[in-house]
Amino acid sequence: MFFRKLSFAAFAGMSLACVSSHALAAGPKPVKPLQGYKCLAIDAPDSVMMDFNNPIPLRSAPNDHAPVIAPASAILAVNDPEQLDNGYVKSMNFAFKPG
Repeated sequence: MFFRKLSFAAFAGMSLACVSSHALAAGPKPVKPLQGYKCLAIDAPDSVMMDFNNPIPLRSAPNDHAPVIAPASAILAVNDPEQLDNGYVKSMNFAFKPG
């Protein structure tokens, strides 16, 4: 009987520790403005934004055949003032990688 109570207490204690100690990742938060950039929201229909099989690409150069560095996020840091080059605007992803 003592062993059963002890194992139940150990199980309850471990369960409580697991439930109460889950970690939450902090989302990106602004620290300071990026000089020469401003925020721009992508204006695309929900069907395009939610298509995870064909995400909007962030390319390494301003042409359709340049390598994709990452999927574009809904909000991008773009050059300020905007400089169009072949229909593309210079931008930067959250890892500060220009595209």
